[in-house]
Amino acid sequence: ASSASRPRRRPAEDADEQPQQPDDISKFLTKIKPVLDVLGPMQGFLLPPLLLGGLMLFFLFIQFVLQRFMFIAPVMYLTEGKTRWVLLGSIFVASLAGVI
Repeated sequence: ASSASRPRRRPAEDADEQPQQPDDISKFLTKIKPVLDVLGPMQGFLLPPLLLGGLMLFFLFIQFVLQRFMFIAPVMYLTEGKTRWVLLGSIFVASLAGVI
């Protein structure tokens, strides 16, 4: 008696509620598959150094941002658009010149 009072769900509603994560992963895998196919048997030798190089670049970026956070934070929060990019570029150039 209680099941008759509940509205039935259509399968289309169930499909809308499923998470989209597997679809995003499959898109990523289809884009990276040609690269892995080109590497062939060298994947095992090339992927670890490439991953380590990527991690090193990431940590260098984080270190750069954290060391200059007192200059970067106000620019990020108080400006927008082209002004933000000009000021961030000037912070980068000043740090390369050794001023900051």
